[in-house]
Amino acid sequence: VDIDLIRNTWSQRLDPLLPVDTPEDKMVTNRALVDACIPYERLKDWAPWAAMSSEMWQKIRAKWGKELGIDGAQEARARGLPSFGDHGDRMG
Repeated sequence: VDIDLIRNTWSQRLDPLLPVDTPEDKMVTNRALVDACIPYERLKDWAPWAAMSSEMWQKIRAKWGKELGIDGAQEARARGLPSFGDHGDRMG
């Protein structure tokens, strides 16, 4: 993970970190840029994702699905399935 701090960078009125009455010439904030991406060259040997089993997902959906508005389309996201590459062997 790489973290870069950018101090006194320009901002705008829509920035929730700035007080509403900040004058335009004082609209600066600090930012942190976090690169938490998996390096492509390490994709094959990267640690497995934390995932929920299908059985656990079905129990949660049966008990709380209606209250939480959970449908089948959300199952992959809830189970932590990746959206790239073939890592089915890591998912258990």
